Amino acid sequence: MEIQLFHLLFKEVLTLIQLSKWLLLECKVMYLKLYLDTGNGKKLKN
Repeated sequence: MEIQLFHLLFKEVLTLIQLSKWLLLECKVMYLKLYLDTGNGKKLKN
C-alpha cells in the first residue's frame, strides 16, 4: 500500500516537473516574441 502511494506521488512530481519545464519554455518563447516585436524587430525594419 505504501509503495503504491509513493509511486503515485512520484508520478505526480514528475508531471509537475514536466509541466514547469513546458511553462518555462512557453515563457521564453513569449518573451522572445515580445522582444522581437518591440525592440529589435522595429530597429531592423527601420
